[in-house]
Amino acid sequence: MLISDSTRDLARDLISRSGDVVDHIEVDSREARALVRVSPELAPIEFVVDLEGLQRFIESAQQDARDVFPDADPSEGGLRLISVQLWEEIDTAATQVVAVGIDRQGATWHRTEQQCR
Repeated sequence: MLISDSTRDLARDLISRSGDVVDHIEVDSREARALVRVSPELAPIEFVVDLEGLQRFIESAQQDARDVFPDADPSEGGLRLISVQLWEEIDTAATQVVAVGIDRQGATWHRTEQQCR
C-alpha cells in the first residue's frame, strides 16, 4: 500500500490531538510515534500509529464517520472515530497504559505496565 503525505499528516494530527507531545512526533515510512502527556497525573504514554493501518481505517470507516460526524469531511470524521477508540483503550485498561496505537490492520491496541514486566 502506498502511503500518502496526507496519511502522514493525519497521523501527526491524531497524535498531537491526544495531549501534550513531550518532545516531537517521529514519522518514518512505516509509522508515526511520540510520547504524549495525556494527563498531568499520569506518566506520558507512547503513541504508535502504523501509517498503513491508519490509512486502512480511514478508508473503511468513511460511512461510519459521515453518520457519526456529519459536519466533518470523511478524513476528519475517521480521525475522530479512531481517536475515540484510542481513548477507550486508555480508559478501559485495568492498569496504567504505557503505549497505545493502531496496528497494520487498522485496529487499536494498548500495552500496560504489567505487560512490560
